[in-house]
Amino acid sequence: MRSSTSDDIPGGADGHAIPSPMTTLQPIVAAGAWVASSLCPVLTGAAKNWPQAMWAVKHYWQDLASGAREAVRSTDDAAEPETIGVECDDDRLKHAAWDSNAYFRLLRHAYLASGKFAGHLLDAAGLGARERERADFVLRLLLDALSPPNFLLGNPEALHQAASTGGASLLNGVGNLIEDMVHNGARPRQTDTSAFVLGENLAATPGRVVYRNQVMELIQYDAQTEDVYSIPLLFIPQWINKYYIMDLAPGRSLIEWAVRQGHTVFAISFRNPGPELRDFGLVDYLRQGPLEALAAIEEITQSPRTNIVGPCNGGTLALLVVAWLAAGRRERVGCVTLLNTTADFADLGVLENFRDPALIDRLTRMVRDRGYLSGRHLGDLFDILRPNDRVWDHIARRWLLGEPPPVSDILAWTEDCTNMAAALCNEFMDQVCLRNQLALGELVLAGRQVDLTDVRQDVFVAAAIRDHLIPWESAYRTAGLLGGEVRFALTSGGHVTGVIRPPGSKAFHHCGSADAATPELWLAAAERREKSWWESWSDWLAERAESRRTPPPVGSDLYPAAEPAPGRYVRQR
Repeated sequence: MRSSTSDDIPGGADGHAIPSPMTTLQPIVAAGAWVASSLCPVLTGAAKNWPQAMWAVKHYWQDLASGAREAVRSTDDAAEPETIGVECDDDRLKHAAWDSNAYFRLLRHAYLASGKFAGHLLDAAGLGARERERADFVLRLLLDALSPPNFLLGNPEALHQAASTGGASLLNGVGNLIEDMVHNGARPRQTDTSAFVLGENLAATPGRVVYRNQVMELIQYDAQTEDVYSIPLLFIPQWINKYYIMDLAPGRSLIEWAVRQGHTVFAISFRNPGPELRDFGLVDYLRQGPLEALAAIEEITQSPRTNIVGPCNGGTLALLVVAWLAAGRRERVGCVTLLNTTADFADLGVLENFRDPALIDRLTRMVRDRGYLSGRHLGDLFDILRPNDRVWDHIARRWLLGEPPPVSDILAWTEDCTNMAAALCNEFMDQVCLRNQLALGELVLAGRQVDLTDVRQDVFVAAAIRDHLIPWESAYRTAGLLGGEVRFALTSGGHVTGVIRPPGSKAFHHCGSADAATPELWLAAAERREKSWWESWSDWLAERAESRRTPPPVGSDLYPAAEPAPGRYVRQR
């Protein structure tokens, strides 16, 4: 992805000093140790229960034998095909050749039999629920990696393409492979980032930087209506990604939408930290992030209150701000909007599989030694949570089929990684995630105990039904921790696509007051609306933004307007 300015950010490939080879190897060693510690209990448990393990081996060979018989069966044979009682839920194994070709029938049968054998070994190991869930997760990762379509001779589509192009697709694939090895860290390029330019077709809503400190830049967007609501609106982004997920391509930008609805909109753009910010923790990001942003907004707009929006852990930070201010008996925030946010980490969902003391200790030391958690490593973690969609499909398309990467604004944003300061990463992981101090009311920041029941503002919570990072049920439970009235919206889509739902996108959502005892009861009673959640949110927000007024100036004497949006920090690599 190109920048629309010529400003250069010094340093290595990620904009900072290039780490030593030893530091680079640390995450690989940590991952290997985690895999080994996850699978060792399976092997030792199966060895102790050897009769059941031997039964599993015997049935595995029987399944392979039935697969061989099934493979040689003519497709015209009227006999009922032999099955092993396992449904194939991998869409990549549903090409016509998997049914019509004996070789591919055998390959699919053997692959499914291996998955069934892994399940039988887990049964034989007799693990506890948490240990079994983690081992099952790792085994599924390995099975996904060994899926036949990930390899040329196991991918009928790639072989057909090679034959029909006279081998040109294979040459293109080799070229893509070499390019990705040299220029993309041996990862398949997921999108054509050259199609996007910051400030032109991404993060393109007109505005100006009105404040900058060591942690963030504050952007104020130009008014696009003759008058605006009295209470301004601040977007607090997640610190693990660039802010412009809220300002994607024109027509798909939530910030642009809010500006056009008549709000005076501000957004924080966090700096991409390197070793120089290693000691900046939660308190520093609280003070130099939202609190200093609120001070600037109050001075520019002369409004004593600001409405705030936070996606993902930006929403968690927004709750921290409101609860921290409430502990000091300060009310500077009007209403709060949370997007795919949780504050209750008692159950981390799929991330629970990484709650391993040895892994956490290794990662903590690695982050402390380096001074920051690399955005690349964080991206790798998110990739393995959905490996077929995020890794293997791209490998097959790019390296085996020789296809160019697709053009996607969301994927371009995903590949624009950002780091996490070491202290922030370790404090958030320890205090908020592992010890769940925020949800329990035990978190102390800058001398104040943070209690979410003190959040008495009206809150709008939007969650996505297919979110694999923040399950919507967890977002709903977070609503129950707050002290004010909560409106809950459940949208279609996933963690990112659920948020990016502009009007006219054929989206739907369920909406209603979050007063049901359980998420399931809420969904049963919620109203289904055949429109974007943006529209329901816009109506809700307008009722809490007070009367209209003449748009305030962009910047002020104390906070002068500087360079155009999206500013300088977002361009750091």
